[in-house]
Amino acid sequence: MDIQTKLKYDLVYCIGDSQTRGVHQLDDTLGEVTLLNRFSTLIGEYYQLPVLNKGVPGSGNEYVMKTLYTDMREYRRTGVNPLVFCSYTDAMRKELYCANATPPGRHTIGPNTYFSEEFLKEYFVNHFDWDSIKLDSAKLVDSSKILMKYLGISFVDVYSNEILTGYDFITTEEQMEISLMKYAGPEGMFNGEGHLNIIGHRKVADWLIAKCNQLYFK
Repeated sequence: MDIQTKLKYDLVYCIGDSQTRGVHQLDDTLGEVTLLNRFSTLIGEYYQLPVLNKGVPGSGNEYVMKTLYTDMREYRRTGVNPLVFCSYTDAMRKELYCANATPPGRHTIGPNTYFSEEFLKEYFVNHFDWDSIKLDSAKLVDSSKILMKYLGISFVDVYSNEILTGYDFITTEEQMEISLMKYAGPEGMFNGEGHLNIIGHRKVADWLIAKCNQLYFK
């Protein structure tokens, strides 16, 4: 990519869950994935831009939406123009307030979190409705799209695993047709089904770059 990229954009901004974070995953027992070979870094190298990786393991789409809202507004206020790669996460991940957390606050429901096993069992048995959860997550995704469209942000959307369907999103042209994990394939993930390995990060980087070039560098 030539110098015009640097004139148009100030940084590559990636947000998502552990697949975006890339490093320090439990199934990467040898520490093969590093800050230097995860897909966000590879994208930055291609466009010759600095990279900000805001991937948080276990995070849900509430985290993605709230973080985009804060960061994109600040970028527009300060005249920074990011090139955004947004990886939406598992629709099941929902945030609730937890007084036992350190510090107390909203956290994503799931195993190995501040929520007790008893609470999780009660929640999933008596208070969990998959259809409403998926609809809530779809609205968060759509809100993110609307925000970036309104602010004139260049972005590419991808899902970590399951793609949300059946919702009339404001725009779909920026969205990858299949999920990140499906594109990476068994050879691109640890144990054939876990986090992205080096092969997976390279594949995903090239895939997202091709989509970005199609949209913004014709």
